[in-house]
Amino acid sequence: MNLVSSISSFIPGFRTGVKWKMIVASIYYFIAVLFGFIINFWFALFIISIPYLIFGMINLFKSGKNSITKKLVPMVIVFSIMIWSLIISMGVYDIGDDTEKETDSDEIIEVVQKDMYIDGDYKVGKDIPAGEYLIETTTSISSRSKYSVTKDSNRYNKITGDYLTNRAYVSVENDQYLRLDYANAYPVDKIVAYEVEDNTYPAGMYKVGFDIPAGEYKVEFDLQYSSSIICSTASSFKDEYLTLKEGYEEDKTIILNDGEYLLLENCYIVVDKK
Repeated sequence: MNLVSSISSFIPGFRTGVKWKMIVASIYYFIAVLFGFIINFWFALFIISIPYLIFGMINLFKSGKNSITKKLVPMVIVFSIMIWSLIISMGVYDIGDDTEKETDSDEIIEVVQKDMYIDGDYKVGKDIPAGEYLIETTTSISSRSKYSVTKDSNRYNKITGDYLTNRAYVSVENDQYLRLDYANAYPVDKIVAYEVEDNTYPAGMYKVGFDIPAGEYKVEFDLQYSSSIICSTASSFKDEYLTLKEGYEEDKTIILNDGEYLLLENCYIVVDKK
């Protein structure tokens, strides 16, 4: 048995050597790898491990009592890989270098250029000052761009964060940790108000009275996706700060007040030309 045959004997879809099964398996694994480029490696690993679990369970039920233990161990390993790869791909726990960034002095480091912080992990008060920041995505693929604020460098104790659609505001305190993936952060005292293009405020987060004037607006929805409007007096959007949180299936008129934060999810505002 040559090396290729030896390896293929362990791959679902190739073990029997049946042509149509190998074609179906090839298409499946190609799609899985494609997901790896579109989403991330860990999601691709989750997709690839599914056939191993399914066919492993089938073989387990077909096997006799004497071989159950022998076949159960690989099943447990595959299942563990599936769970962890899914957890990591969904951003519940991020794999990365947990080593704190070292600086030559106690001064806050400046990354790439003044008043902009790029992809990476930052300890608030050491690598980045405490305060409020505007987070902007650096990619058109929304599943890649995200941010998170945690209580420790292990990123288990998440305070806030999410996948990023265009822009968001976040406040951080000393000794917290900020992680940026495909995103840049700017101190709010160094930014300018959002500049409206094509008379439209697209999906994203806006500060009322700064990015968008207070007043009455008509929100239009993308009916292909679940849409919602959320208004809050704080960028954390905790329940105690919410002034509006509703999902809609048709256009909606809302009233915005100075000092609120507006989050548009799969919806947008079109303003009249001046």
